[in-house]
Amino acid sequence: MTSQLSRPNNPRYLIRKTLGEGSFGKVFVATLLERAADNTAAGVERPVAYKLHRIETEDDRESYNRELEILRAVAGCPHTLKLIDATHPDEDQTQPYIITELCNGGALIDLMEQGCSPDSEIAICNTGLILLVVRDTALALECMHNAGYVHLDVKPDNIFVSLDLPPNSPEARAAKEADWAALYNRSAADELTGSPTLKRLIPKMKFVLGDYGGVERCGGSGSAISTLEYTPPESQRFDRTFEPSWDIWALGVTMYMMMYGDLPYAPDAVKRYGIRTLIRSGKIYWPEPTRRGLSSDAPIPGQLELLRRMLDYDPQKRPTAREVVDTIHTIALDECAHRARRR
Repeated sequence: MTSQLSRPNNPRYLIRKTLGEGSFGKVFVATLLERAADNTAAGVERPVAYKLHRIETEDDRESYNRELEILRAVAGCPHTLKLIDATHPDEDQTQPYIITELCNGGALIDLMEQGCSPDSEIAICNTGLILLVVRDTALALECMHNAGYVHLDVKPDNIFVSLDLPPNSPEARAAKEADWAALYNRSAADELTGSPTLKRLIPKMKFVLGDYGGVERCGGSGSAISTLEYTPPESQRFDRTFEPSWDIWALGVTMYMMMYGDLPYAPDAVKRYGIRTLIRSGKIYWPEPTRRGLSSDAPIPGQLELLRRMLDYDPQKRPTAREVVDTIHTIALDECAHRARRR
């Protein structure tokens, strides 16, 4: 029977609300109660994610230690979660905690669901945003792969949005309340004075790859904590090993979903053969070039070619995370030069 976790009683943090719960434990939204340097007046209140781990077996303890190890290994990358605090040696070890930054824009899936709904007045997934998501996530993967780890569960639910917003703005209040509809699904004619259009929000966005519960060592094997729809063809083989190319495929599926609004398999084939069979085959459904799905504009030169490379059946032919980043930079520079010539 799974044990119940008590509410954290940590004098350094004010627990606000429960963010999520699973077999691993529970995550809370909390505030770090920082004080001024002279300790005479309250300093900045800092929102954080307070993750309380459930420890019932040695595997649970190993999972906690591994997550802490990974957070420390990728420290310094602006697109991975920042570790703020963890259980101190003199504290209760039966319910250890890990505290990380709290991304105030929710997950990418929230942005996609709100901004890309059919009745939305703005199409949130334009080409610039798609390339920004892929680039930032690839930067996080580069850091993780260089440290010797594979994420294994890259998907819109695990890519988080960090927004640089004025503290008392309507957008900041919407973010604080996790009101993604109010934050993302607005038009320029919104009743809230000065509410941003998509073009005003994008420069304030940074994307962060989170959820390291399923991370494994590069070259490892065994069971993977992954979401089936985002796994590559080689994941269905008995002799599989966990390689960086696994993450590149999953990022490609995420990019495809932002461009076309669905998984990269023909809907009728999914019904007929099942998703696992299609994943094993690696047969990608490429829509007509005119189809734009969730995107408000057509792919720019080089964008579709990059996606095809990321979703190559052969893992050896997929680009590395660094190659993804460099290709996006090239695509952006070429597009800027092309637009300059048209003026």
